[in-house]
Amino acid sequence: MDRQSDKITALYCRVDKPFCMSRDGDIAQAQIDRISKYAEEHGLTNTELFCDWGFSGTTLDRPEYNWMLRMVAIGKVKALVILDLSRLLRSSVGTMEYMGDFFHQHGVAIHSVKDGGDITETFMQVQKSVIELYRQNVKRRHG
Repeated sequence: MDRQSDKITALYCRVDKPFCMSRDGDIAQAQIDRISKYAEEHGLTNTELFCDWGFSGTTLDRPEYNWMLRMVAIGKVKALVILDLSRLLRSSVGTMEYMGDFFHQHGVAIHSVKDGGDITETFMQVQKSVIELYRQNVKRRHG
């Protein structure tokens, strides 16, 4: 039995404000459409949608985001598709360090529609650079 075929492709989307207004609803639907189309065009099958509406990317306290992370942790996710990195997280060194290691350790390929497709390796390189710059800055301040 091919265990990889049992795994899902997580499609994650997020909009900061509750989309009670028509424009935000259109933004939310456009995000869903773009990541779904990307997955289909790139042969990423067995998709499952995880969407947080009205949540900031600066907090990790997002219900669908946390459900998706639980799925990753138990080995149910093979790939993640996002519109861009800002949908997943807003810059925070600790969060970036955690997320890069977390997805990497669980063998999840990260795909970003706006950032050029499969960004798994790029994400790891950016993560290492940001963390190193942060550490250098801390050393200068407290050094």
